[in-house]
Amino acid sequence: MGMMISHGVLGAAFSPITVYGAFTNGWLQSAGLPTNPLALYVIPLGLSFVLALGLFLVRGRDLLCTDDQTIDVDDLAADNPTIAGSPTPQPRGGDLVTTGANTGQHGTSARHGAGPMVLTTESPQPGREPDRLEEIESTGFTPLRVLTLLGMVALLIGSAVFQIDVGVCSMVIAAILLVLAPNKHKPAVNNVTWSAVLLVCGMLTYMSVLKANGTLEFLGDAAASLGSPLLTALILCYAVAAVSAVGSSIGTLGIVLPLAAPLLMMGEVGLIGFVAAVSFSAVIVDVSPLSSNGVMVLANAQVPDRDKFQRSLFKYTGYVVLVAPILAWLLVVLPTSV
Repeated sequence: MGMMISHGVLGAAFSPITVYGAFTNGWLQSAGLPTNPLALYVIPLGLSFVLALGLFLVRGRDLLCTDDQTIDVDDLAADNPTIAGSPTPQPRGGDLVTTGANTGQHGTSARHGAGPMVLTTESPQPGREPDRLEEIESTGFTPLRVLTLLGMVALLIGSAVFQIDVGVCSMVIAAILLVLAPNKHKPAVNNVTWSAVLLVCGMLTYMSVLKANGTLEFLGDAAASLGSPLLTALILCYAVAAVSAVGSSIGTLGIVLPLAAPLLMMGEVGLIGFVAAVSFSAVIVDVSPLSSNGVMVLANAQVPDRDKFQRSLFKYTGYVVLVAPILAWLLVVLPTSV
């Protein structure tokens, strides 16, 4: 489910009003190349849909099954007179085994040992706390929530209209909310996956070192020096996907697109198709737990074994890194090239 949501978010990343879309279209205009904002938005969206469809066919087919294996206690009680809506006297000589139930459900208990096993039903305790989901759904707007929404609007207006730095603006808004309600933010801070934050910060630092010492530029020049433009386009798509999986997607695009400018000037590779394929390869790998979308999925996942879940995310990221570039190359670059 987390990966399906990520594919939806990343598929729409190149809308003309998003950061990625504005950056890509702005670079094309500054380089004097023709641009097509609609195509640069629709192509990555369609490719993301193909990947999401493949994921659903492999992992989500069970959701289509309607076979219900649960047992209705009321129907069972109607067929068996030993099961009733009130507790039945229990025979001695055995251990009482009880299975609890959530709010609004029936619990069952059974005693094993001497004599026949008797199954009884138990009504839920009236004093139990409501389910967390019901508690959230029953809560309406509060002054703090209204202020939070206003802060989000202020962040959008400040960054888009007044060109205020997003980081500075968000920190100011967060500080104001923290001063107004200091005790409300403790659970959120306690639930932050700090290990994931440190992991991402370390990888971003590593990518900055690679950029500063010229490693990424060297790889781009080596790919551009190949004789076949189509092969160069495929290698650049794979290089962008591999680097962006552990680094900044928009930073990777900022490095690769200028390096690919001579290739685009030659005219042997479709300009819009190549830019859309490279952009898609750079952003779709953000499902990685080393990137923003993957980290949010990892941090908010309610799983018993977080390490195992993280390994699953890494495996799926490897699959995306292998499949996404060749998919974009086959479906977009080849058909639009001479």
